[in-house]
Amino acid sequence: MKRVQFSSYFTQYFFIAPQLAIILIFLYLPIVQTFRDAFTIQDAFGFGRYFSGFDNFVFVLSDPNYITALKFTLIFIAVITFFSCSIGLLLAVQAKNVIHGKSAYKTLLIWPYAIAPAVVGVTANYFFSERLGILYNFFNGLWGFDWYDNVYDAYIYVFIAASWKQISANFIFFLAGLQTIQKSIIEASIMFNIPHNKILPIINKKSHIHSIVEFIDGNIMFSGSENDMKIPIGYSLSYPSRLKSYKTKFSNNDHIELIRVNEKSYKAFSLARKALNEGGSMPAVMNAANNIAVESFLKRKIKFTDILNVVENVMKKH
Repeated sequence: MKRVQFSSYFTQYFFIAPQLAIILIFLYLPIVQTFRDAFTIQDAFGFGRYFSGFDNFVFVLSDPNYITALKFTLIFIAVITFFSCSIGLLLAVQAKNVIHGKSAYKTLLIWPYAIAPAVVGVTANYFFSERLGILYNFFNGLWGFDWYDNVYDAYIYVFIAASWKQISANFIFFLAGLQTIQKSIIEASIMFNIPHNKILPIINKKSHIHSIVEFIDGNIMFSGSENDMKIPIGYSLSYPSRLKSYKTKFSNNDHIELIRVNEKSYKAFSLARKALNEGGSMPAVMNAANNIAVESFLKRKIKFTDILNVVENVMKKH
C-alpha cells in the first residue's frame, strides 16, 4: 500500500474536519444538552429554565412504568450484546478461513451495517409479517408464535431485528482484529503454548539461529545450525529420530547478531506478512511468484532488485 505524504501539516486535519464536525454536532452537543436538561426544569414554552437538582431523577425513578422500561432495556442490552458479539465473532473466524469467494462473503456480511435503521425495521417487519413473513410462519409452526398478542414473542422479534443490525458492526471489528494476527505467530503460539504477543520476529543475517526461547527463570535456549536446508528436511523425514549429518562449524570470529525486523527496510517480510493476513491462496501465490522471479534473475532476465517488485505486482493482481 502506498503511503501518502501531505505537503502541508494542516492538510490532514482538513480531511477529517467534516467527520469531526458531525461528531461534535450530532453526538457531543446532544450529550451536553441532555445533562443540562436532566438537572433543570423548563417552562411550557421553553423560554425559561431553573436548576432543579435531583428532582427529575426522583420523579422518574418513582414511576413504575419507567422501572419496567429500565428492566427491559437492561435485558435488551445483555441479550443483544451476547448474540451479536457471539455470532459476529463466529462469522469473522469463518470468513477469515474462506479460500474462494472471500471478498463476496465479507461484503454480504457487512451490507446490513450500511443499511439505515429505518430500513432494518421495515425489513424485519416484512420477515415477521403475519401473512408473508418467513420467520413468523417458521416460529408460528414451532410453538404458535404471535408477536401481536404475546409480549414474550414480541421480545424475540425485537431481539432478532436488533441483533441482525448489530452483527455486521461486530463482524467488521472482529475481522479487523483477526487480520492483524499473523498466521506464523498463531502457529508458533500453538506450538509453544504461549501468547502470540510474546513472540517477536527477529533476523539473524548469517541464518545460523532459527529460534530463541526464553524461559520464565531467565534462561534462553537457542536453536541453530548451518544455513543448509538439508538439515530441516532431513529432520522432517526422520522425526522423531535424527539423521547423522555434518557438524556446524563456528570460527573464533563468529558472533551472534540479532536484529528486530523493520518492515520498511525488509520489503520481503512486509509482503510475507501481507500474504499471511490475506490468507487463502495468497501465501502460495507469493511463494510461486518468488520462485519464478528468482529463476528469471538467475537467467539474467531481470535485476536482483526487481524480484520483490515482481512478487508484489503478482500479489496485487491475484
